[in-house]
Amino acid sequence: MKIKSLITAFFLVTQLSILFAQSPKHELRSTWLTTVWRLDWPSVTVPAATGTNDAERQVAIQQQKNELISIFEKLKAANMNAVYLQVRSMCDAFYQSSYEPWSAFVSANRGANPGYDPLSFAVEEAHKRGIELHAWLNPYRYSTSSTTHGELPTDYYYTHRNWLLAYDSYTKILNPGLPEVVLQIKKVVGEIVNNYDVDGVVFDDYFYAYGGTSAVLDSTAQRLYKPADKNLGDWRRENVNRMIKAVYDTIQSVKPFVKFGVSPFGTWTTDQVVATKEGIMLPAGVGATGNMYAEIYCDPIAWLKEGSVDYVSPQLYWTTYSSYPYGKLAPWWSDITNRFGKHFYSSHSISALTAASSAPALKITKSGFDQAKTHGLSTLELHMFSRKSLTKIARIPYATDFEPSEVALQVGFNRSSDVNDAPGSVFYAADKLINTSGFISYLKQNVFTQPALTPVIGWKTSANQSLVENISLSGQHLTWTYAGSNVRFAIYAVPTESRNDVSVFADAKYLLGMAYNKEFDVPATVSTSTHKIAVSVVDRYGNESSV
Repeated sequence: MKIKSLITAFFLVTQLSILFAQSPKHELRSTWLTTVWRLDWPSVTVPAATGTNDAERQVAIQQQKNELISIFEKLKAANMNAVYLQVRSMCDAFYQSSYEPWSAFVSANRGANPGYDPLSFAVEEAHKRGIELHAWLNPYRYSTSSTTHGELPTDYYYTHRNWLLAYDSYTKILNPGLPEVVLQIKKVVGEIVNNYDVDGVVFDDYFYAYGGTSAVLDSTAQRLYKPADKNLGDWRRENVNRMIKAVYDTIQSVKPFVKFGVSPFGTWTTDQVVATKEGIMLPAGVGATGNMYAEIYCDPIAWLKEGSVDYVSPQLYWTTYSSYPYGKLAPWWSDITNRFGKHFYSSHSISALTAASSAPALKITKSGFDQAKTHGLSTLELHMFSRKSLTKIARIPYATDFEPSEVALQVGFNRSSDVNDAPGSVFYAADKLINTSGFISYLKQNVFTQPALTPVIGWKTSANQSLVENISLSGQHLTWTYAGSNVRFAIYAVPTESRNDVSVFADAKYLLGMAYNKEFDVPATVSTSTHKIAVSVVDRYGNESSV
């Protein structure tokens, strides 16, 4: 038995040692920053104003701000370049809304002004660090409990009770079958995109409720709007699809550079008949997951086919070689999204992540990763998961524990499967990412070893950009001038001896980072005596000009 273990360990080491490479130049690296129930942020709410407690309120506001800055600093330290901030979880707002009340997760009372605008602050602080901010909204969810139901006279329960589908006394969603609901969601998204300099808008997987929706529940909407010859499932999917398309069109009419994505359940359907109609083969060797095509009426293939999303971020919340193998699902999703000319940014669960202190170094290349896939599946599986039993947690089976090297393998599958220079990873959730001992360092040293620009949205029309001018370094503070607006900048430091290499800007080797303003603090190891410093313009679609 000991000899077998030694052979297994030797084989594992040889497999892991080949997985070494530089990070790709374009890659989305984000996290879901959850505000519902204050799961990730903020840890405190701002007390309601009483006229005598302004100092107490200011302390709470500053604590919220400090916590958010700390999160962004840790994301930057891991070479991540985006954050998905939940700004509307239950028909409420973490921003100044004309349509819905302030969230009780930012203020002590629903509807109470927290004394500052969290979304405006978050955009400013993220952009200071070269991090994209995507506004994460739950389009339909209204309430899940008595404490989130809302008792304000302006809440939908009082102003538009007919808009709500009530699954029980407090579990309610906006009725997807009503045109008025679609219009309201359009207005909510349009206001955010108009008023805030967000880089993206993203929805998660809450459509019709998990567990099923009885035919009686939305019978009134069926009578008014469902064609007699259309079955109920198709009609409900069309309702969701219509909302997705309406939101996409709204964004295009306001700021087409704002990316729009949706994060559906990790599998599309379990029905091969449905897949065959679209000319799609379902991934082989995947256990029986839930059929969310039929349960919550979620059809991401329809969104991709219609071009009403820029990307999808399926919730592949399973480990690499489990019964629901990430190693098969990620390539399948990558192939499907590429077929429709859009992007696949996988959502990973790190809820079962253990501390990184003893994790082995693991770096990824496409060729090395393919070799490991071919020769090392069972060995890697046995090593990574000493306890592989899956349990049902919040609808989705998770591994009980896994090391950071599992995350590296998942990112490796994304990169290995990518064919359009647009891999992406979104980690759920931020608290686990930033507070798991050693994980930030592990990402920086082994996975995201260089900064990266976000992928290019190349199917949209964009103007050519001119060059920056007057680059100047004072101490470690870099500045430049540029006549245009609504752009970002990529900063490079090329060692003087490599200045004539025509490929120096082809990858991320010399990329220092991204800036939204015309200034950047370069590392202490960079100076004009040792490096040539270059700045390029990156438009909001991700297209990069000459340096």
